[in-house]
Amino acid sequence: MKTVSKPTVVILPGFMEPIAEWQWLVEALADACTCVVVDINAFSATLTEPQTEPESNRFSGSNRFIEASAALWEAVERQYSLPEQFSLLGYSMGGRIAWAWAQQMPHRINQLVLESCHPGLLATDAQLERQAADSAWATQFQTEPLSAVLEDWYQQGVFANLDKQARQDRITQRLSLSPTAIAHQLLTFGLGWQPHWDRLPAIPTAYICGALDRKFSAIGQQLAAQNTHIRLYQQDDNGHNVHQESPDLFLALIAPLLTRIS
Repeated sequence: MKTVSKPTVVILPGFMEPIAEWQWLVEALADACTCVVVDINAFSATLTEPQTEPESNRFSGSNRFIEASAALWEAVERQYSLPEQFSLLGYSMGGRIAWAWAQQMPHRINQLVLESCHPGLLATDAQLERQAADSAWATQFQTEPLSAVLEDWYQQGVFANLDKQARQDRITQRLSLSPTAIAHQLLTFGLGWQPHWDRLPAIPTAYICGALDRKFSAIGQQLAAQNTHIRLYQQDDNGHNVHQESPDLFLALIAPLLTRIS
């Protein structure tokens, strides 16, 4: 009797997001599929060039986002024995990296789930402005107390729906991260260095966003209108981080997509 292996799901967390914050999903899907959560924080810690200025980074050119995304994939392949095809789930920054992987190897991905991620800035001026902003944040993370910078970070509009306790929980969970690794994550995977993509390869794709996050709701609507293989799932009463704000809803939404054997 032939043994049917479980499908594999590779999960790419968001900026600064510890892999522990995805453990609930790994456990919830354990009977149906094998989940691999990529530790982008640990990878970012390897980006520092020894004995250099804080800005020095293994990837520092204009193509840094693509080059670093490819290097991250190579690191994942060295660490895990992945099947020829797998599903890919990415949140926010992780979703943007997932998009890069989908461009680079569409034949490997049988289902793509993108949560609140950006297709990239179109205008050069907007890219340069974002690069400057991310560089300024990177300097803050490297030169100021981490707790104070995290306080400032979570005051941004994209986190407006977080209450005081939820905001403090996020800060507490990130206090153990390396400030230098955080800085290099911004300087490597920041939105300003990402190419603009308005189309995806013909991979079945779910784009998930919260209705309270108007920016990414608009992005999701535009992507779904431009790509017939992208289905938009806009969740009421949720903001930027649906998988944390409504885990039961998130699980019910993605489980049928990710547990299919292709």
